[in-house]
Amino acid sequence: MSNNQFNYRFIKTKRINEDDYNRPRKTITDLMQTQNNVEQKLEDYQEISNEELDHIPIGCHVRYIGYDKKKNIEVFRFGGVIKKIDPNYVVLIGNNNLTFSVQRFTYNKNNEVIHTTRFFIKDKDVDKINEINQETIKNQEIIDQQNEIIHKQQREIEKLKKKLKQSNNI
Repeated sequence: MSNNQFNYRFIKTKRINEDDYNRPRKTITDLMQTQNNVEQKLEDYQEISNEELDHIPIGCHVRYIGYDKKKNIEVFRFGGVIKKIDPNYVVLIGNNNLTFSVQRFTYNKNNEVIHTTRFFIKDKDVDKINEINQETIKNQEIIDQQNEIIHKQQREIEKLKKKLKQSNNI
């Protein structure tokens, strides 16, 4: 996220499986899977909960740790920029504007969750997101107050309508 944040909802992207990319036997990500390398790459990042993820703005960069079912291990991923957040997956924009989905949960054969993907955001984005959330809370309080006034006025209107109807019947 930057001060002049680009609207990532409308950027021209292409699904990663529609690209002519030929995956090498060993990728840079494959070579990053040591504890030391992962800690280094997450140095300026903060883990967020699955609930917090739903409130992260589009355009925020995330890294994540998914799960390799074949090896039964967690695996670090460089991630990308959030394009869409769904209850079951997140669509990220990676290199060359290629999009890919990240499953939020890994399931076993019995459809039971065996792993929840761990997401991380940049430390500098945390403050900005907290500001946005505080502003959202204040706005919601104002909306709630306004709705209460509206409901009160609607009740008053109904009372006045009844009185008017009664006076017209006399």
